[in-house]
Amino acid sequence: MKHFLRATLPAAILLLASCSPKIVDSDALLRYNPDTDTVLVNNEVRAVWLATVNGIDWPDKNDDALTQQNKLRQIIRDIGSTGCNTVYFQVVSNMDALWPSDILPWSHVLSGTQGKDPGYDPLSTAIDECRKQGLQIHAWLNPLRCGAVSFDRSPKHVVKAHPKWIKTYGSNLFLDPALPEVRKHLGDIATELLKKYDLDGIHIDDYFYPSGFQADNGSWDDSAQFKKDGGGMTLEEWRYSNINKCVKALSDATHEAKAGAVFGVSPGGRLVNTIRLYADPRYWIEEGSIDYLVPQIYWQHGHAIADFPTVLESWKEIMKGVPMLTGLAAYRYGEPGFEKKEEFYRQVSECREAPWVEGHAWFSTKSIMKEDFRQWLRDSIYQDEVLVPALRESPYPIAAPNVVTDGLTLRWNSVPFAKEYAVYRLSRMSGRYWWAELVQKGTKKEFQGRPGTNYAVLAYTGAFKSDLSTPVFIPSAEVLAREDDAAIRASRKSSRR
Repeated sequence: MKHFLRATLPAAILLLASCSPKIVDSDALLRYNPDTDTVLVNNEVRAVWLATVNGIDWPDKNDDALTQQNKLRQIIRDIGSTGCNTVYFQVVSNMDALWPSDILPWSHVLSGTQGKDPGYDPLSTAIDECRKQGLQIHAWLNPLRCGAVSFDRSPKHVVKAHPKWIKTYGSNLFLDPALPEVRKHLGDIATELLKKYDLDGIHIDDYFYPSGFQADNGSWDDSAQFKKDGGGMTLEEWRYSNINKCVKALSDATHEAKAGAVFGVSPGGRLVNTIRLYADPRYWIEEGSIDYLVPQIYWQHGHAIADFPTVLESWKEIMKGVPMLTGLAAYRYGEPGFEKKEEFYRQVSECREAPWVEGHAWFSTKSIMKEDFRQWLRDSIYQDEVLVPALRESPYPIAAPNVVTDGLTLRWNSVPFAKEYAVYRLSRMSGRYWWAELVQKGTKKEFQGRPGTNYAVLAYTGAFKSDLSTPVFIPSAEVLAREDDAAIRASRKSSRR
């Protein structure tokens, strides 16, 4: 299973041999043997979308600023309590912002009026609380959606500031992905976010060309632009190319703005669905413009045309080594096919068995916060805490810490480029395999262990980690007592000389 990091570590065993009386190592069977044994470390993305469009999960525009902040912090604390480790926080839903942006107006979801300063910075608040809870946080953007035609917009909004960039489809407005100015605009938004804030990445969902556009483009006329820069492509190829360029612009901006930041896309759960929006994940994977993909597989086992395991398997050959997460439909709990939580248990189990899947994401926060669902997550799905796997190559040369013991206390050195440290307790599974249980994470550089136990430590920044340290063993209570007695006798003997 790809979720388990197998770590065979360098030798560090002290073999005891001396004159009589012969010393017997009564802890020998308890010790990790680096010559023969292997540690299994589980890493998994356990994400949730925190949706703000129309106040789905947060905020209530009728709340005052302090109440909104308190509710947001409580929601994030609750997310942490479930065992989730990653938040996709929706900060751009209709080309408006949940931070004081130089590019976009304030979102109306905060006050009911677009462009009105709410008196605080929601994104800063969310980041601060996520860091307190040990959660990753990614800025989630809807890339092209501008909202309803009839909406009362701020003069700063792109619809009013750059009307030539806008297309109408039905009763809604969209940015035109064919325009280089639009692609730069998207990249500028990502750059501003990552330059201003301590974010782990940029995340977009499936708002590309409008749903239904491929069959009927309505009043959306892009013939003049196609004639200008179609470059020998068919109209269909050109439209795919426009979306590919938008994805590339966001990817480039993400990676250039912050070392280690990741860029990911959440398309429809079936390839045939996302293709209808002129969005082709196969191209993004081949081009290397995404760090991960989160198909929204929002169907149950036995669905007539979208059976969950069949759809999951359909992505296997597409991913080609790019990490995949699975979007799961918590919002459907109680609906036909999702009457019982066992359906979600099966889905998570199948994701964990799939070598091309590195985790999953729940839609949405409100749905997993239902009391019975929330407790079930902690008790049945997330019994053990885990770190997030790296979704791209690390930009930091993080070395493993050097761990020493002093009685029951483990201590280790500071490691360059590392912000935090994770302590693992090792338990023998069978034969030479040991399971690593995460028992402490954070900035501390010491840990109180228990007798007769092996431990290992790694250093990390965000999702980027060192190798595990060479495991250390705290002797059993009997051996510790014997060592203490020997030390006392040696001290007394020395003092008599």
